[in-house]
Amino acid sequence: MSLLAWWAGWPAALKVFLLAMLPLTELRASIPVGILAYQMTPLAAFWWSVLGDIVPVIFIYFLLRGLVGWLRAHFSFFDRLFSWWFRRIERKFAPAYRHWGIWALFIFVALPLPGTGAWAGITAAYLLSLNFQKSFLAIAAGAATAGLLVTLATLGVFNLFGLFT
Repeated sequence: MSLLAWWAGWPAALKVFLLAMLPLTELRASIPVGILAYQMTPLAAFWWSVLGDIVPVIFIYFLLRGLVGWLRAHFSFFDRLFSWWFRRIERKFAPAYRHWGIWALFIFVALPLPGTGAWAGITAAYLLSLNFQKSFLAIAAGAATAGLLVTLATLGVFNLFGLFT
């Protein structure tokens, strides 16, 4: 059995959930795929994508605390990779956090742009030693907002108003 045939047998909701969990795609890709490729209802694609986007946040935060330090200490590749990633996120996020506080984290996650999202948001929270509970709530609300924006864009709602012609 080929990998594609194996994947094709999975339920659409699970595929969308897993796609939303990936750091490069998150819900910016999973919602359009769910609606357009798997013919899911917009509400189902939204729900499974937002859930898939925020579930990894819990694990990422605690992995950053333990595993990243160990990997950086033992492997130069990971030290370079995490140094690059952390510098990039801190450069993008720290000035906004100093000005807006926890609302900056919400906005950072809510804008469905490359380099933002739940993965980057929880990494920023970790780097700035923010309270996990407050950060998680801001990220979850930001993911839901980003999900709404991506769902509306996928459905073409923004084009009704002539914003993207």
